[in-house]
Amino acid sequence: MKCSLHKTKRGRHSSLLSAVEDPGVVSSLLEHIKLLQVKLVVLTREVSSFRQELASLKGTLSEVCKRVDNVEARLSQLENKTPSVPESHLLEDIANLKTELNEREKSCLLNDIEISGITERNGENLKHVVGLIARKIAITLEERDIVLVERAGPRPPYNDTSELSRSRPIVVLAMKYCGRRACAVGLIHRA
Repeated sequence: MKCSLHKTKRGRHSSLLSAVEDPGVVSSLLEHIKLLQVKLVVLTREVSSFRQELASLKGTLSEVCKRVDNVEARLSQLENKTPSVPESHLLEDIANLKTELNEREKSCLLNDIEISGITERNGENLKHVVGLIARKIAITLEERDIVLVERAGPRPPYNDTSELSRSRPIVVLAMKYCGRRACAVGLIHRA
């Protein structure tokens, strides 16, 4: 079997043969082929490196997807989870707290004493006034038993005698309930 190169026209065949026989052309072609081989090897290595990096990225992406799926599953569990404490129990606790708060407010009101009918003077010492009233009606009420003492309401205008035209009641908050209760009962009975 003859090569297809031989079937070409004689002029063309002879120019190829003469080019191949020229050592400069052959060495140049060989250098180009070697450079192409080197570039092909480098390109093959780069493609292999890209494949490895792509495989690594696929693995990382797969891990991230698994984590996201895990978080979504946990979130849906939390959303679907029913409260561990029944609602009726919470309502009962709220009712108990309201009752306790009301009882505390009532006990605080029991510690309040209101004294009216005492003339209000400029610069008065209300603790001293309350102590005098307690001694006058024979009740032991020391200054340390008094938490707070003040006049209730806004201050009315003064008249010419430097006394207020209308006296405000004195409100006393005592520290001890029992002593205060006895004091309040004593004040009421003796008044």
